[in-house]
Amino acid sequence: AGTKAPCDVGLLQGSATVNEATFSGESAPVSKSKLPRERRALSDADARFCIFAGTDILAARGELVAVVLRTGFQTKQGELMRRAVQQQDALRDRDTLKAVLLLLI
Repeated sequence: AGTKAPCDVGLLQGSATVNEATFSGESAPVSKSKLPRERRALSDADARFCIFAGTDILAARGELVAVVLRTGFQTKQGELMRRAVQQQDALRDRDTLKAVLLLLI
């Protein structure tokens, strides 16, 4: 408990309470539970079974066993960072276009 998740993982055993405020903005802690045994795969809709990179694990119940789903820029946190960089690039490109158009006038 009190640890930042280094990557996106799917819980196979145990359960946890996490703080996802770093990327969701949600200030209330969120409960995460293990993936049911009969399930074989995770989709984006299965967030209740996942702990995402950069989130704080506030409490763990039982031993946490998880499978790594995504690392680096492929994580949910990495996706947000990519979007922010792309938006900065788009703003910079738009500002550059404005400057060029002003010079042409």
